Amino acid sequence: MKADGYRADLVTYLQSNGRQAFSWVIPQSMRKAGNNTVDVKFAGSSISLQKSPRQFTCASAAGGRLAATSEPKPKQAETSGNWSTYPNPVEDVVMVQIPSVFDASALNFMLHTTSGRQIAIPASNVQITEGQARVSLASLNLPFGLYFISVYNEEGALLKSLKIMKK
Repeated sequence: MKADGYRADLVTYLQSNGRQAFSWVIPQSMRKAGNNTVDVKFAGSSISLQKSPRQFTCASAAGGRLAATSEPKPKQAETSGNWSTYPNPVEDVVMVQIPSVFDASALNFMLHTTSGRQIAIPASNVQITEGQARVSLASLNLPFGLYFISVYNEEGALLKSLKIMKK
């Protein structure tokens, strides 16, 4: 299933075209009263979306539809301090300088294309050392172009988006 449905809140939140939403009809096998769990992953990977897995409760076996709700944008976290990336342009590895006010080991990283597509950066591609994140892009097989590397705290609030040029 493609996440290409439109949600107006995603335009601002992801700084994209807003076409990253999806809707899923609950299969008959899961239409049972009680608690159920759904784990949504990026296509072709074992990486779960933020806030996944999620539990849902069916009041009856009649089932229903599961869709991402239009939640308000997470509160913007404090982003003061010196953020930087180098080298830029990037070949296979980019270093992200993280301000000392953040616990770098608790941060998550995501790439965004200029068209709004999200590209997950697996935690195994990120090494944290003394306020810096070494982010390997080699396994992502990215074509050259402009990308935004976004840094999120553990609550999912966007801390910073930085432009990088992949060569």
